[in-house]
Amino acid sequence: TSGIASGATVIGGTQNVSGGTASSATISSGGIQNISSGGLARLAIIGESGTQNIFTSGIASGASISMGGIQNVSGGSASLTLISSGGIQNISSGGLATGTTISSGGNALVFASGITSNATLVGGTQTISGGIAQGTTVSNGGIANISSGGIARATTISSGGIENIFLSGIASGAIIRNSGIQNISSGGLASATAISSGGIENISSGGIAISTTVSNGGIANISSGGIA
Repeated sequence: TSGIASGATVIGGTQNVSGGTASSATISSGGIQNISSGGLARLAIIGESGTQNIFTSGIASGASISMGGIQNVSGGSASLTLISSGGIQNISSGGLATGTTISSGGNALVFASGITSNATLVGGTQTISGGIAQGTTVSNGGIANISSGGIARATTISSGGIENIFLSGIASGAIIRNSGIQNISSGGLASATAISSGGIENISSGGIAISTTVSNGGIANISSGGIA
């Protein structure tokens, strides 16, 4: 029978979850929770220099990250993570994050071989640098940065959200509407973008846009050196 731990407080120590289940752990002050080998962590609270590491075959669900807390997803998976001010999620090396919500002051970084799917940025920041983002929604001051071989697919940008594509970043199939903005600068490439009422695409020097559709009320601005 798998072991179960509930309500643990990890302050400066380490909790290893390997095959068992940990529920509602609080991790802070240098505390570490390691999840691997079929281990499952639910509803962890990570803050004040706490760290949650999700390795191969580890699963984390419903974690809350804030105030200097860090979640590292490397080979494992994290779902329904909430990142608020001061919280950081790092996704790399085959890690998968699904359904992440990033609010103001929160950050999610996706590196080579990392994947994030269906994230929601509400004032927070998502940086795709060598990894892949699928189905991100960016609004209310949220910012998605795609560079260094990062790929963003099917992003929806609206209500003050911004997507920046630069330095070998690639975006495909974005939807821009209702005060959403997509900026394509040197080395950035956007393809099959759909711009509708209130949406804006800015293509500056060295940026490239291919197969853009601009419908009624949408705007595409091409500056000197931009290509569309």
